[in-house]
Amino acid sequence: MVAYLIGIGSNPKTIKSDAGGEYLTGMLNLYPGSPSVCPWATQGCIDACLHTAGNPVYQRGKDSARKERLELFQSDRQAFLTRLRWDITKLIAKADSLGVRPAARLNGTSDITWERIAPAIFSDFPEVQYYDYTKGFHRCLSNWKRPANYDLTLSYSGSNWSDCERVLGDGGRVAMVFSGIRKKESFSGYFHRSWPIVDGDTTDLTFTRGGGVILGLRAKGRAKLDNTGFVVHELDVA
Repeated sequence: MVAYLIGIGSNPKTIKSDAGGEYLTGMLNLYPGSPSVCPWATQGCIDACLHTAGNPVYQRGKDSARKERLELFQSDRQAFLTRLRWDITKLIAKADSLGVRPAARLNGTSDITWERIAPAIFSDFPEVQYYDYTKGFHRCLSNWKRPANYDLTLSYSGSNWSDCERVLGDGGRVAMVFSGIRKKESFSGYFHRSWPIVDGDTTDLTFTRGGGVILGLRAKGRAKLDNTGFVVHELDVA
């Protein structure tokens, strides 16, 4: 049996966000790539997937745990959701003990339409702020029926700029990966086709960044070698 589904305070980026003292974040990571969990996957995002981010020494363990979670998700959906609810309850309890608010990313390494397959996860735990990245642009539009406590950011794929503009124009938010911007540098003052870019690496709490903006993410790991268009290699400077 899977030991746990949601890792609480175990992701380096969410740990940095949680350090501000307002939220405690839990993240669900499944083994990525299959159509059942990544229906809009492109070659660029597969090659640069965060699944391989971090210390390679631990990759075999991550592979095993995420494959086990994926197998449970695919073979026994009810058992998976029961366990997920248990983990969310633990997240809330830990956040309460620390005097902070609980937040959860259910698609750390997947792109599942949770608001359709498990809507009760949101309504039964209204105190949790859920948030994710997605390549399903329709999910990011204001006319999409989405729980009030579920915030979504559209991911640029290299070939979906028209969808990105539609989401931005609708008051939504888009994440783009850029090369050539070092950690010590800032995205301040940069624009991409007239849309302002804010630094998306300073916090994982995307729902705090407002709408009509591009979250600029620095290329990391294998993403630095991308040539599919997933990584943007030029910036338009204002």
